[in-house]
Amino acid sequence: MGPRVSLRNLIGLLTSWWKLLVFATLFGAVVGAVYSLTRKPVFESEALLAPVKQGGDLDLGGGALSGLVGEVAGVAGLSGLASVGSNLNESVAVLDSRQFSLQFMSQNGVLQYLFPDLWNAKEHRWVDSSGQPPGIVARLKDWLEPVPDSEFASRQPGPSTDDAMKRLNLIRVAQVDRRTDFIQLKVRGPTPEVAQRWATAMIAQLNESMRNRTLDEARKAVDLLTKYITTEHEESIRSAAVALLEAQLRREVVAESRQEFAVQVLDPPSLPVERYYPRRAHMTLVSALLGFLLAAVGIVSGSALRTRKRMTAIAADR
Repeated sequence: MGPRVSLRNLIGLLTSWWKLLVFATLFGAVVGAVYSLTRKPVFESEALLAPVKQGGDLDLGGGALSGLVGEVAGVAGLSGLASVGSNLNESVAVLDSRQFSLQFMSQNGVLQYLFPDLWNAKEHRWVDSSGQPPGIVARLKDWLEPVPDSEFASRQPGPSTDDAMKRLNLIRVAQVDRRTDFIQLKVRGPTPEVAQRWATAMIAQLNESMRNRTLDEARKAVDLLTKYITTEHEESIRSAAVALLEAQLRREVVAESRQEFAVQVLDPPSLPVERYYPRRAHMTLVSALLGFLLAAVGIVSGSALRTRKRMTAIAADR
């Protein structure tokens, strides 16, 4: 039967090794402080957005005319054309889409920030790393998932699309409050000004992208409805088609004239004052606590091992 372990015995054991605990705690704090000082600062800009509701701009008057519009839209396969603008889910989907993200990173120099090791700042070009030996992680990944040689030959210098998307998701966060339908956008950058500029550019690009999508749809709908009106002989259907054409023209005008087309800025991107990362005081405290815990575990483990050896020797002498 082993010795009883009580809180008093544990405190007494740790107290007897207090110098080691103090040293380990201070050493952990120093390591955490040095590590935090060597990390590049990251700042986070926040903005609050709301989806723009534009359905009221295209009121067709209701009643029989709205019914005819629905009828001709269904006949022509244009049931979705009478709706205007974008809803919340579509805006968030476009914001997270690959095409939108890659265009944003390319136009605002985000890729150079996310992949500094692959960017030659002096020559303003991407470094061709195809001839360099792959690292251990790359070799293991290639062994688990072999890539055809043709794909290696077609790769261009710079980061891959998948790697770019993964790193962008680390500095861009879009959270939706389903109760209010508000979007909280957070964008992180190397300086407060850059983070704010990237957030502002992302919002502007989202509105521009949604506006262009709506304009393309409206113009195609106008062309199709114009042809439909010229070929249709029934007067009621022609009247509904004219009303639907008017709706599409209004939709086009709204898209052309409204700057905040998809989302409205309720709270503009902030200019952060404090760093998002590294939080030096927090990292120092955590490192000091980790050093104390590791030293305490080592002391208790060593004491338990010595006690077991002593009891084994006593049992062997009996």
